[in-house]
Amino acid sequence: MLEIFRAYTDIALLRRGPESLPYSVPLLVITIVLVLSLAFIAPTVPGWSLTAVMLVNMTEVLMITSIVWLLLNAISRTERCVQTLTAIFGARFVLSLLQIAVQVVGGFEDSLAAQSMTPAFAMTLLLEFWFYVVWSRALRASLGITLLQSIAVIVLTTVLMLGLLSLILPGVGVAV
Repeated sequence: MLEIFRAYTDIALLRRGPESLPYSVPLLVITIVLVLSLAFIAPTVPGWSLTAVMLVNMTEVLMITSIVWLLLNAISRTERCVQTLTAIFGARFVLSLLQIAVQVVGGFEDSLAAQSMTPAFAMTLLLEFWFYVVWSRALRASLGITLLQSIAVIVLTTVLMLGLLSLILPGVGVAV
């Protein structure tokens, strides 16, 4: 398991790509469960319930999984789906652990307005941005697309996710 965590860390640091992971559906499922379980131990967004945080996390997993599967299926590369998703969610897990560490060390404010003025919040935003960089690299490696195309896919996925969240949790989708 330590070797897999190292692989996820290397993917998050852009040293490796999805192809370096084994094709393993159980590993993908375990990785998704780990990502979702962090909502239980991570500080939540001020004013959000655990249910809201779980719905946001599950929506992210659902949207990323759906878009990646649709795109790989469209170009007849479905065999890459499991490795690509495992890489994306493995990197998400590593970066989420770092976000938790930043929030624990930097403190977690009770209001979103107070939180947005802290160095910890700035670092959290930087880690979130880095996740998009890693996600872009995984898409480019698996789909054989350009940087601009991968950015377009990520923006589309994010917009769809926010739209879905605004239907499920009015007011939350906009604040994500």
